[in-house]
Amino acid sequence: MDKVLHNIIKNQILSLKNLQFNDFINQLYIIAYEGSRFTPIKQKQDKGCDGILDNEIVIAAYSPEKYETRKFKNKVTNSKKDGDFDKYQINWKDKGYKWRFIYNGEITTESRNFILELEKEAEIIDINHILTFIDSLEWHKKRNIIEYLDIDGVYFINDILSEIIDDLIKGIKPDDIIYKKVLYIEDKVRLNYSQDDVDMALDEYRECLECFPNLRSLLAAYNGENISALRSRIRNDYMKYHGNFKERLNYLTEEYIAKYKNDDIYKFYVRVVLIYYFEDCLIGKKTEDEK
Repeated sequence: MDKVLHNIIKNQILSLKNLQFNDFINQLYIIAYEGSRFTPIKQKQDKGCDGILDNEIVIAAYSPEKYETRKFKNKVTNSKKDGDFDKYQINWKDKGYKWRFIYNGEITTESRNFILELEKEAEIIDINHILTFIDSLEWHKKRNIIEYLDIDGVYFINDILSEIIDDLIKGIKPDDIIYKKVLYIEDKVRLNYSQDDVDMALDEYRECLECFPNLRSLLAAYNGENISALRSRIRNDYMKYHGNFKERLNYLTEEYIAKYKNDDIYKFYVRVVLIYYFEDCLIGKKTEDEK
């Protein structure tokens, strides 16, 4: 995750207080575990539990309007036995459940030690852990979280395209590749695809075209050597495969999505990059106007 998106997500989460934060944690876990491993608990019936993970971990989420050590400790445990830990101890611990305390901020050493003195096996999650967890998710899940937080989708697109570009230019020696801007995309598609595939190829091009402004903007931030390396990687990988254009494009796609093989979102944006360079004449047959 790039720094811009990281900070936007962090600020959005930090702005969530009380039940808003509880709802976010519920949504985060439902998306992350696809609903099968996480069970949210209604607030009026929670018994100190905001959700149960894997039927073995009880979750308590806390997000005060303002952090104060005294109030933090009182939220965890107090003389009335209505703190989060008190309720866990009364309702869940003897049943074998573990305890996870999730705090919407950066937890202090004092507060961490306070919890661990009560329950040495407690798992303490703060904002930094939450961000790391979100960053570890598959791209389609990450997109759903970003949408839930009402963050502009352009940041997600830029983030995924940046990762794809960075992956492609790693360890590649740049070559100089000169090409012209394509003017007649329909002619180019008909030249490279069979008649049966033309309509599908044009549909894919139109879908990818919407992302080209983001991609161009990102590419403009890279230096000339990196752009040359990126072009070299794509061109050389394309040349090593045999078959018609469609087959070679599919081979390239499968190679580039190897680490996210089952992530359709990542695959789509890899196609965006490849179709972008197809439009720019780097791969595929050129029309007479491009030669």
